[in-house]
Amino acid sequence: MSEDSPEPANRRPTGQRAEIKRHAIVAAAREIFVRQGYDAGMDSIAEAAGVSKVTVYNHFGSKEQLFTEVISGAFEQAVGDASGQALAGLPEAGDLRETLTAVARGWVAGITRPEVTDLRLLVIGVGRRFPQLARKWLERSPQRLAPVIADVLRERSRRGELDVPSPDLAAIQFYALTVYPHIIRSMFGVQLDQHATEALLTSGVDMFLTYYTAKPGVVMPYPTDPRVDAYIDALPDWQRAICGEVRDLVHAADPEVTETIKRTDRPYFVLQGNVCALQAAKDHVNVFLYDGAIVPDPDGIITGGHDNKTARTVAIGKGESINAAALTAMFRQIIANNRAGGWRALKRGS
Repeated sequence: MSEDSPEPANRRPTGQRAEIKRHAIVAAAREIFVRQGYDAGMDSIAEAAGVSKVTVYNHFGSKEQLFTEVISGAFEQAVGDASGQALAGLPEAGDLRETLTAVARGWVAGITRPEVTDLRLLVIGVGRRFPQLARKWLERSPQRLAPVIADVLRERSRRGELDVPSPDLAAIQFYALTVYPHIIRSMFGVQLDQHATEALLTSGVDMFLTYYTAKPGVVMPYPTDPRVDAYIDALPDWQRAICGEVRDLVHAADPEVTETIKRTDRPYFVLQGNVCALQAAKDHVNVFLYDGAIVPDPDGIITGGHDNKTARTVAIGKGESINAAALTAMFRQIIANNRAGGWRALKRGS
């Protein structure tokens, strides 16, 4: 049986003495892996830890599992405290710029530590032979926190503070602006001085937020369906303008809204369920709101379908202006209801 093959599953030793041995094994493994590479023998690790090889395998079923634990421990020590505290306060941060800067500062301080750099170089060196180790590295790197960043960006977009069409992509961009330059330099044994590091962090966060801060009157690009384009383009100018504005509003309400065609030729906008649909009539445009008649309409923009159990209508005539704020608020509530299971489930639960 090779050292990379899992041993038969054993119950992990527990208790104070077992934890002391486990920490000793991880510490010894980190030192030996860095010094000798991934080909280092488990015998050497056991000897350095002052335990038997059997004990090593009782705690870690294979060399890969042990190496994964070494990676995890290194990242937790290097990145855990500073950025973790900042991330915990990110969802409700009053000053998003300050909090994002604190997150990035914690990441940079951690990933440039010599022991993390040494392990990164080790993973790069064996990545082709053992691609699973590279995957483990990425899973435990600060990138594992990208979903937290993306969720915050998504929520801030729903509030109208930011305009982020793709939160997951934006999280990668944030990481690239603030952290990647340090990773590249550290791989060559070079570090930016403190002044340059701070300037890179603050300017990177500023660039990021400047690009994604919601700008009144400016619509961020969003993916379009060519069939919806064709439907709108075939309309008279005044109807085309109404449909285009409603289209912009529903996409701005949540960057994850997508568009499609249903019922042969009717544009629909969806996110975990229908949000709205468009239908051009002779002298107006109908905007069908799929709210199950449960979304409040304090501005009275609903013009028809008051008793409809599925969708109500906002009819917009030629020359009439759209109450953008009220329509956007309804779009956002419909989307929130969809994410909560849909209006049917909400009605059943009420």
